[in-house]
Amino acid sequence: MYSDHVSFNSTGQDVQVCYTGNNYFYKNVTINSNKVVFNTSTGKVTLAGDTAQSLNGSYNYAFKKLAINKNANQVTANTTLSVDDTLFFVSGNLITTATNLLTMKAGSKVSGASSNSFVSGPVKKIGNTAFNFR
Repeated sequence: MYSDHVSFNSTGQDVQVCYTGNNYFYKNVTINSNKVVFNTSTGKVTLAGDTAQSLNGSYNYAFKKLAINKNANQVTANTTLSVDDTLFFVSGNLITTATNLLTMKAGSKVSGASSNSFVSGPVKKIGNTAFNFR
């Protein structure tokens, strides 16, 4: 559990954040290196809590499993992000823009999207696999 703002950096080896298990972030997240990855194993990142959160930095956030579970407020992408496996919506919104775009990778899926939890902004889907955004 990450209960305060976090920043991940690496100038050498890859940093494999949230490699396994359920990993909860309650404040802003910043990555300052393309060597920081969230998608190398079975771990799930959950953006949670009552405060507004943002994903910051100048590198793509590559998630394997990402969950939006905000009791209040939303998550704002201030950089690009991608999902390799599943994007779970429990409650709260993910805010994207044409510059800070969410990309759903080939074979990825979305679960739980509703009028209470969704992407507010553009989404790009790559690959020629079937895709349901629900």
